[in-house]
Amino acid sequence: MLNRLVEHFYWLGSYMERAENQTRLLRTFYQLQSMPNHQGEFVKQVLANIVFDHPVNEPPCLYTSAGMHDYFFNLQVTNSLYFSIKCARTNLFAVRHRMPSEVWDMLNGVYLEMSTTTISDILDQTPDRYLRELSHKFLAINGMICQQMLQDSEWEMYEVGRTMERIENVLRLHRIMLISCENENYGEWCWRGILDSIGSVEAYRSSSMDGFRFDSVASFLFLNEKYPKSVNRSVTKLDQHLRKLLLEESDVSFMQPRGMRVIEQLRALLALVEFDGITKVEALQWIDQFNLITNKLSAVLQRDWVIEGVVA
Repeated sequence: MLNRLVEHFYWLGSYMERAENQTRLLRTFYQLQSMPNHQGEFVKQVLANIVFDHPVNEPPCLYTSAGMHDYFFNLQVTNSLYFSIKCARTNLFAVRHRMPSEVWDMLNGVYLEMSTTTISDILDQTPDRYLRELSHKFLAINGMICQQMLQDSEWEMYEVGRTMERIENVLRLHRIMLISCENENYGEWCWRGILDSIGSVEAYRSSSMDGFRFDSVASFLFLNEKYPKSVNRSVTKLDQHLRKLLLEESDVSFMQPRGMRVIEQLRALLALVEFDGITKVEALQWIDQFNLITNKLSAVLQRDWVIEGVVA
């Protein structure tokens, strides 16, 4: 397969996963911002730190027009909804002849609708309803891709992009929450919000986890072997996808040893960590180390496999 096609399938998966994640995140934190007194202010701060990917001195409020613009439409914010949708559409356009036609029709429809949607339109139907309907559309698009697309090397590359973004999202959420959270009474609500933004609350409860604290949530989202969106499960999926690519595509086989070695480093870190009783400083150090190795794997994929090109 041509490297350019590799690139587009990889970034399509990455931006589709990011768009779905951000839709859930905004809906969850929109609901949480209605909390009284300082709790609502804390939620607003955490949301801004996550979306902007760094501490924000004056966080925008999701209830205001200016805040909604930043979170929904601002193309200068790489975690905004419109940015993710636009990037996903750009990459899908490049490979639409190799995808089910319904996928292009639906994603292009979402893009065109959002291009003409105003903040007043969203407020008229309420942001909660708008985000819920958008989330359902992303689930439908991903469902069509999984059910109608041949599970060949192109699909494997799409899944690699999704899985890498999924791991990076869990890392980002935990790191920002640990940096932001100093009051345990506020943090409990946001840790539940983190689970809700990934669609994990029901699975978390089914696993008999105790309360919404960092150690319990981190153990579930990083280490659980049965939950599909956990980092542990995602690393296993990455290993499987890359091994299948090795068998199917000779053009990417030269990067396999490097990629496999980095994945083994991630496995080793997961095997060593125990979140019960871990301090905040120790947790941040571990997350930063895991993030460093994840970035190393991303660099291997992009240097040896995915060439630079248009992604937006």
